[in-house]
Amino acid sequence: MPEPGHGRRLAQYPASAYGSPFLAYTAVTTDPGACRGLKAEQALAQWVPVYAYQFDYQDAPYYFQEMKGFDPLASHTIDIQFLFPLWHGGILGLAHPLNAAETTLSNQLVGYWTRFADTGNPNGPQLQQWPRFTTGSQLILRENIPASNVVTAAQHRQEHKCDFWDTILVYN
Repeated sequence: MPEPGHGRRLAQYPASAYGSPFLAYTAVTTDPGACRGLKAEQALAQWVPVYAYQFDYQDAPYYFQEMKGFDPLASHTIDIQFLFPLWHGGILGLAHPLNAAETTLSNQLVGYWTRFADTGNPNGPQLQQWPRFTTGSQLILRENIPASNVVTAAQHRQEHKCDFWDTILVYN
């Protein structure tokens, strides 16, 4: 028996609207996490400094062997190899050296995270400014190649169908 809301999810994510059934599946399984993350960022921003990001680089090397019909895109934890070069999922992972553009992105991410750990603010010289996510200015850095960009929470909500997910997910 399908779980509650199954038909509503099919209506929101018809395979015909995506390049393949796998891409539709990817959207329907990742969008809820993006909406939950946004809710958490909104709640935390009331109390502590928050810098929100989404890793969007779709061609990042994947740490497991290629699987026919499976394209991992910008999957969860794929950004770790950009923070810790040549670390790819532990002993089962495959090392993939980064190309020049990926190395540039890696250097930016390492710079952001190092500055944040040191000062509480990821921004530094020669880096695109990573805006602080506040209750009044909800901006999200989208890390990508050839360039990163900033989107609003409203754009993020629309892209990830958060209005729909708000009717299904429990956020407390």
